[in-house]
Amino acid sequence: MIASTPRGQQHPVTVTSHGERVDVIFRGALYSSMARALEEQLQDPRLRGARLWVFDMRALERIDLVCAYALLRAASGVNAPSVVVSHPNRRVQRTLHHAGLHAVATFDV
Repeated sequence: MIASTPRGQQHPVTVTSHGERVDVIFRGALYSSMARALEEQLQDPRLRGARLWVFDMRALERIDLVCAYALLRAASGVNAPSVVVSHPNRRVQRTLHHAGLHAVATFDV
């Protein structure tokens, strides 16, 4: 089991790995200044063997388009795992849709 959060600042994303499944739990708000840290978390070499990523967004209030594109890049890379977006609110879901995440992920609303 791997759990990670960025050092030095409280980041609204927690990544936990359970073998072939990775749970990415979002809370609060994601702004463009957090996009790089978000991408670095999702590119952690320890997550490469996962076949399923679950983006749990039930506690995410807001995400800006820059971070939504970061999620799209992570979910559509070479050998990318299957992605399920779980419980986004309408505002978050709309932003993810604008970024195109619906083309590579399944939404469980």
